[in-house]
Amino acid sequence: MIVAPKAAAYSPKGECNWVCFHDDLGNIHTYEPTNCDDYCEDCIGTIVEKLFADESAERPDGFVEFCFDTESSKENEGFCLCDNCGEHIFVSIIWTEQELEHWLSLDADGWAKSLADNSCCYELMQILDDCYGSSEWFPDETSKIADAVLLYSSRRTEKELRLLYARREQLQKECAELELRRDELKESLSEVLQETE
Repeated sequence: MIVAPKAAAYSPKGECNWVCFHDDLGNIHTYEPTNCDDYCEDCIGTIVEKLFADESAERPDGFVEFCFDTESSKENEGFCLCDNCGEHIFVSIIWTEQELEHWLSLDADGWAKSLADNSCCYELMQILDDCYGSSEWFPDETSKIADAVLLYSSRRTEKELRLLYARREQLQKECAELELRRDELKESLSEVLQETE
C-alpha cells in the first residue's frame, strides 16, 4: 500500500485522558469546563498541573483536587487528536461521513502535502485498510479516497512542476548556447585546417 511506509513511521499515542476532580466525599467527577477535551498520556499531567496552579480555574462544590481518568481502548466518532499537542490518540473509530469528506475535498496541493506527512498517511491507512471498517460503512467514499491516493501519489504539485519546467527551460538554453559554441569551434577548426594545408 502506498501510504504504508509513512503510516508505519508514525506512532499514535496510546491513551485517551480527560480532566477530573476528587470531591470531599471521595468521588471522582469529570471536570465540566474541559468535558469535551481529550489529552494524550504525555500531556495530561501538564494540563492537570496548569489547572491546579490556575487560581481562576473553576472549582466545583466539594472540590478537593484535580486528577485525570484514562481510557486505553476508546471508541470515537472519527480520529481523536490530543487537544494540547495535536497528536493522534489510538482509538476504535466509529466512521462518519464527515470524517471522510475532508479527504474528498482536497485539491492536488492538499494531497501532495498529506501524502508527504506521516500522520496523514496514518489516517489514510486506517481509512483504506479493510480491517478498520470504513469501506464497510462508506464503500463509495473509501473507494474515491483510494483512487485519489493512487492518482496523486504519482503526480507532482504545481510548485514542483513549475520548478521542473524552469529547470527544463534553463537546460534547453544551456544546450542552445553549447550548440552555438560548438558551431563556432567547428568554424575555427575549419579555418585553422585550411591555413595549415
